[in-house]
Amino acid sequence: MTCSDAREALDALLDGELDAAEEAGLHVHLEVCADCEAELKSLQSWHRTLSGALAGGDIAPPAEARRRAADAAAPSLGRRRIPAGRLAALIAIGLSVGIVASAVGVSRASEVRIARVVERMTEQESRDLRLRAANAEIEHDLADARRAVAGRGDEDPAARAVAVASTNITRRLDEETPETQKSAGERVSITREAEGGTVSVVQFEDGRIRVQTPAERVEARNMEELLSRHGDVCRRYSIGGSDGFLKVADSSAGADWKGRLDLLLRGGAWDENLQWEAFRGWAAARIGDPKEIERRLRVHQERCRATAEMPAPEPAVDVEAIAKKVKALTRTELAQTQARLEADMKRLEERLKAVAELRTRAKGLKIFAEDVGRE
Repeated sequence: MTCSDAREALDALLDGELDAAEEAGLHVHLEVCADCEAELKSLQSWHRTLSGALAGGDIAPPAEARRRAADAAAPSLGRRRIPAGRLAALIAIGLSVGIVASAVGVSRASEVRIARVVERMTEQESRDLRLRAANAEIEHDLADARRAVAGRGDEDPAARAVAVASTNITRRLDEETPETQKSAGERVSITREAEGGTVSVVQFEDGRIRVQTPAERVEARNMEELLSRHGDVCRRYSIGGSDGFLKVADSSAGADWKGRLDLLLRGGAWDENLQWEAFRGWAAARIGDPKEIERRLRVHQERCRATAEMPAPEPAVDVEAIAKKVKALTRTELAQTQARLEADMKRLEERLKAVAELRTRAKGLKIFAEDVGRE
């Protein structure tokens, strides 16, 4: 029996659903696997805690009170240590499923398992709703940014920056990767001596970066990917910069802003520093005083950051409907649902982090477009 098989069987053991042969095989594994034995003890403790809570709960609190308690605890996911607020929500879930027979009745282990699946499914739906709302908010902000600079020609640097940034944010929102050109010439490069050999960094017209050192050659789709995937090489040879602007130790080289925008479009990157650079370039073309340029940039940065820090509203989840659905599942379906939820929750968490960054980028771009659009 593998650890994966054993951990899948632990809930069935606590539910009293294993036959004699299955239970004997599981105990043999537990005798030689300390990790699985610790997992069993943790599950037993969790069941005892929740069973005691369910036994002491009110039989029929108002539906709205149950919903408020469950909604309040939905963001909490850990099952080892249960805060008081989350425990109240699990009691509410148990009551909505109908697993408490009396004010003094102790819930069965299978009922605890149902409550746990309801909790996880509630959080999954909450995350999915947050993801959809964030996507819609980003698309709305990008549309506002494009409208703010509408009517400006393609040669206008601010309008071009908005076009490139909104395209790249949309690509990442849709999880698309920009296509590279089959044949692309050099856009910017640096070559210098290091460690008894030559180090060269080249960025091509399609955004790709190629680094040749005395020991190896590495490539990346853009500078952001180079710095994240090949950080050891970049640190060793002091390679840095951003798309269209390269640095190797104290040497640097860069393309003009229009050329850099082309690289950004093909490479797919847009971040906060690029926005500050775009704003500074736009202001420099209109203001002669460097101090005034930096003052206006600071004001612009504060506006962007204040807007990005505004929290997104929490979605409402119908816990009672989820509970009814879970209660109707068979034992096999319940186990399959648990496995699927674990995979989905990890995927949603990673996607939410990525979309939160894109939300910040989109809001900053909207403010940039509004600022330049007024003049």
